[in-house]
Amino acid sequence: MGVHVDHHRAVVVSLTKADFHIPVVRFLHGATEPLFRRIRERWPVVYGGYDLSPVIVLIATVFLQHFLVQTLFDLATKLR
Repeated sequence: MGVHVDHHRAVVVSLTKADFHIPVVRFLHGATEPLFRRIRERWPVVYGGYDLSPVIVLIATVFLQHFLVQTLFDLATKLR
């Protein structure tokens, strides 16, 4: 299993001027930056000077949590 990262906090940290002397900020940055970097490489999503890759990750996470997981759960229930 992997490390659970709260993407909501990662979005807030990425959209603010975070103090990297705070351990939780360093952890969130280190845990989320590889994913954000991959998104930025594929789609350079910068709007008005703001990096929107955390917002894309947040939307994807919400989609996976609410739609994909529920669909797979319903399918598994039907196959029982």
